[in-house]
Amino acid sequence: MVYVNNGYERATVLMVGTTAYSVLPGGTWNGNVYAAMTSTYLAELAEATYATMMRDFCIWVMSLNPGLTLSTSDTLGTEGENFRSTNTTLCPI
Repeated sequence: MVYVNNGYERATVLMVGTTAYSVLPGGTWNGNVYAAMTSTYLAELAEATYATMMRDFCIWVMSLNPGLTLSTSDTLGTEGENFRSTNTTLCPI
């Protein structure tokens, strides 16, 4: 399989106040089971798979924090919404 860098660094941790929630240990989010993963595996996930996983993860985090609202868009939201950020040094195009 060929992997193409798109200049975006994918999020692995979501901060809510002083609590950090990480996707790397995996878990059951929104009724779907995700196995523990490495940063490399996460980086190589297909865009649609990553978007679905992050949507499920955000729904789970919101369930733990009543009143919290996060973007759960399959389009990965926009930069700054904790899904991804531009980093062409780490992820050269």
